[in-house]
Amino acid sequence: MPHDLKQPGLVPFPKLLAVFGYAGICCLLIVGLAEAGAWAALNLYWDAHSPLRRAGPDYQERIKRRRGLTHGRPWLLSDAWEASTASPAYDGYPWAEEFWRDERARLTEEQRTVGTYEPFRVWGGPRWRGKYVNVEETEMGLLRRTVNSLDPGCAGRVTRKVWFLGGSTAWGMSVPDSATIPSDLSRMLNVNADGCFQVFNLGVSGYVSNQEIVYLVQELKAGRRPDIVIFYDGVNDAYAGAYYPALPATHLGFFEIKSKYESQLFSWPSLVRRSYLLQGVTKVELQAQARLQGEKSPSDWVALGRGTLDNYETNLHFAQEMARSYGFVVHFFWHPSPYYGKKPLTPLEKSFCQSGAFLQAVHAVYEEAERRAASSGEFVFLGRIFDQASEDLYVDEFHVGPRGNEMVAASIAAAIQAPPRDPHAGAGRHAVTPANSSGTLPR
Repeated sequence: MPHDLKQPGLVPFPKLLAVFGYAGICCLLIVGLAEAGAWAALNLYWDAHSPLRRAGPDYQERIKRRRGLTHGRPWLLSDAWEASTASPAYDGYPWAEEFWRDERARLTEEQRTVGTYEPFRVWGGPRWRGKYVNVEETEMGLLRRTVNSLDPGCAGRVTRKVWFLGGSTAWGMSVPDSATIPSDLSRMLNVNADGCFQVFNLGVSGYVSNQEIVYLVQELKAGRRPDIVIFYDGVNDAYAGAYYPALPATHLGFFEIKSKYESQLFSWPSLVRRSYLLQGVTKVELQAQARLQGEKSPSDWVALGRGTLDNYETNLHFAQEMARSYGFVVHFFWHPSPYYGKKPLTPLEKSFCQSGAFLQAVHAVYEEAERRAASSGEFVFLGRIFDQASEDLYVDEFHVGPRGNEMVAASIAAAIQAPPRDPHAGAGRHAVTPANSSGTLPR
């Protein structure tokens, strides 16, 4: 057999195959070197731009003591969650270190996988089961677990269902199941003997109010009925409406998803999406787009703020009409942001915040939101809820830790338990009750 392999003609075009083989090896080496260079560049970039460097030596010392906790990958200088891990917002919580060890594994896996597709809503939340974070299959699809604090006496009584809609702040980024706003809200609503409330967390990371309205419509069409619906929005609407893509009636990632559909490339292969080179190119592209966004005039920002709130209030009115038709109570809350208000930001909180176009976008939208909330009373503006809080509450530029969620949940619980307001009472109106309501919460 070895003799036969050497016979001429059994291996056609040997020189051509050798050229192709050589070219293939060279291409692999070039791609490998490019990936290694991009990996090194991204690591250096992440480390140089780590909020901990800007926050000062005290915070850097904190992370040094917790280096083994941060990412478990010693070859990385830092990563996107390092500063959150070091935040004093987690001090005093015995679960904090173990939670962040698990959370880093979850976030890393989430970056590597393709999200679930949801009709009309575009995407949904990925499934996950862990000690601290659980996204489970329910009759309403994949939902983040809410730790409901129902009294045993509720077993023989009617339980009021609360649907909590929003983005990652509603979903509960950077906290365990027990410390999300829906879980805190359940505990606060059920503290009284007559409280029998079951809260469902319908938050999905990245959602804007447009997607939440579609979500609500889908669930109502499926025959499911809530007693209370809560919309918790703010920064995602501001981001999409005034910053990128700066189109109020769209969603996050609009141009990226649009280009994939129109090019008939619906998703990158997993290997390509993990490419450090692709991540670097994407980062440069986003920074270039941000610089272009920063060239807007003051009147442009005002117009974007108004357009974003026009879209939000239209969604609000759709939800109000559904509440009247389907017999539930609806509340709307605009959540806080470190970019707005008078909270005395700690050094770490300051280090999270960007300057430039995003800051201008948030200010434009939040100023308009605060003005409209005060004049119409149709939604509650919580953008100043932390103005008197001096401690660390924000754990990144969008999300708060356990204490911040408790403060938000307390404000929402107070609004839910307040007597229903006259729909025609003017300023201060923030809830819409069913047209046939007798003045009490529906049971």
